[in-house]
Amino acid sequence: MLKVYPLLFILLLVVSCSNRNVQVAKILTDFQKNEIVIPDNLIRIEKGKVLGMEPLPDRAKLIEYIDSSSCSACHIAHLEIVDNLFMMAGSTKLFDVVVVFSPRAEDASEVLRMLLAKKYKYPVYFDGSCEFAQINRTIPSDQRYHTFLIDKRGTPILWGIQISRMHYTIFLSNLYRYYSLFKIIEL
Repeated sequence: MLKVYPLLFILLLVVSCSNRNVQVAKILTDFQKNEIVIPDNLIRIEKGKVLGMEPLPDRAKLIEYIDSSSCSACHIAHLEIVDNLFMMAGSTKLFDVVVVFSPRAEDASEVLRMLLAKKYKYPVYFDGSCEFAQINRTIPSDQRYHTFLIDKRGTPILWGIQISRMHYTIFLSNLYRYYSLFKIIEL
């Protein structure tokens, strides 16, 4: 009888892991089915200045989405982590980097103040009304999927990229591989 309990535990563990994988697969399938739209009314902040939203080039975009459940202050303090991505985007012209901050309403003015004070050399986008999330409801709530690459039509093609730990050469090689395999689709 005592040998049955470990077997039941293992069976329960296998079933729960299997269910979790099915749930994640469904979330990501739904995410990939929908176009990601970047709202026109975001506030562009660059070098400590508020600038109007300019049309983004018609190419792939690597989006880093910092939502209201994230620590905006932490992301702002470590924005330099994405410097290499901005440099890579500038040199390859295969994609653009779009960093979107969507804080809670009660934190919006403080986040905006911190972004301006940071005087970050690359553009970041402030979404004070959380419109990005309202328009793009299929973005998973799990923060592990808040960094993703979309093609020029807005379809997610890579997701779950952990910028802080990511190996940029691997990312770029995957991007080139995707581009060469799917030239018909075009990034």
